[in-house]
Amino acid sequence: KPTTFQASTCFPPPRSTPSAAGARRLAVAVRAVAGGVRSAAAMRARFLPLLARQWQHRASGSSGARRGCCGRHQCGETRRGLAAAAAAARWWHVGRRGFVASVEAGAKGEMESTMKEIRGGGAPCVLDMDDAATVGGGVEDTYGEDRATEEQLVTPWTVSVASGYNLLRDPRYNKGLAFTEKERETHYLRGLLPPAVTSQELQERKIMHNIRQYQLPLQRYMAMMDLQEGNERLFYKLLIDNVEELLPIVYTPTVGEACQKYGSIFSRPQGLYISLKEKGKILEVLKNWPERSIQVIVVTDGERILGLGDLGCQGMGIPVGKLSLYTALGGVRPSACLPITLDVGTNNEELLNDEFYIGLRQRRVTGQEYADFLHEFMAAVKQNYGEKVLIQFEDFANHNAFDLLARYGTTHLVFNDDIQVEQLRWSLLGLLQH
Repeated sequence: KPTTFQASTCFPPPRSTPSAAGARRLAVAVRAVAGGVRSAAAMRARFLPLLARQWQHRASGSSGARRGCCGRHQCGETRRGLAAAAAAARWWHVGRRGFVASVEAGAKGEMESTMKEIRGGGAPCVLDMDDAATVGGGVEDTYGEDRATEEQLVTPWTVSVASGYNLLRDPRYNKGLAFTEKERETHYLRGLLPPAVTSQELQERKIMHNIRQYQLPLQRYMAMMDLQEGNERLFYKLLIDNVEELLPIVYTPTVGEACQKYGSIFSRPQGLYISLKEKGKILEVLKNWPERSIQVIVVTDGERILGLGDLGCQGMGIPVGKLSLYTALGGVRPSACLPITLDVGTNNEELLNDEFYIGLRQRRVTGQEYADFLHEFMAAVKQNYGEKVLIQFEDFANHNAFDLLARYGTTHLVFNDDIQVEQLRWSLLGLLQH
């Protein structure tokens, strides 16, 4: 076994454009070999030895077999086909006669495990060191993000394209009856929609007509939320074109009543719910969110919702409503917004006794336990989304709101409109009086 590990030898860059035929043949082989595989470990056990033997067979008839490690990397078609299929395989030398490939499907833990096998288990390894928690984020594996993916289900080299029934259930791309004849043919929507083709403007007039039939503001709120979860583009067009009429519906004052009754009207989740049950695994929870390019996070712990008091986990309506306004009025992409509720319990006896309450049924934690939970959350956000993501603290109790701004104001991009906008308002008032 080699005593050194040279990245330039073992991770050569792609040399040319892969052939389409080689990519197709490799894709067929991968589907045949990977059928029924349910974990990264099983994938490596079944797929990689076969690929290694194929590599040896091809290399044995070329001059590369006589040139050692670097020469064998000139085996063109296999390597180009692999790059075309995934661009996710890394090769390294484990002896003079064999090669092993580690499939990377977003799981760096697989590569680390194999590197440990190559190096041997006797000597200390940096991969075994415990990372210290740090609010600075960076590349440190603070909460085990690399190890957390080792046993997850792996489907290598796949591309998901929304079409047919799934397309109609995707609020980001669903257009309802606004799909044209050509789009219905292309995306396999024939028979899944009525034959009529209507414009978005006509859809907008129909939805507004229906909303105006409701007598209670909460009913209008629920209708708007159903529209947002089914047809996102139509929701924002409706909100932009009728902002004066709908702003009090999707946000204050109606959202306050919606939060009070959130458990009763809850149907589908919007945003991330991070509770004390996820303590120590917050980074994994953040990775469950399907969008990766997050720019704005509005987070609440539900302790002071619009002056209504402690609403616990049911405060989610506030981040959802505020981010809807950021998109409609500020032009922020909906996919770049992430509403989050931190469930640390509630002191609201009425909610604790409510059979429809959707949060933790326990008293709100305080002190060091609360601080540690928030610290893990802030570090995980920075580690997962980078240091440029805006974190807005929304409706935290004043004693926590000031502490959070003071603690993370120099290490994160944070904002609290309840405090900072109010301070600015009084400052401007003082300037006008003088």
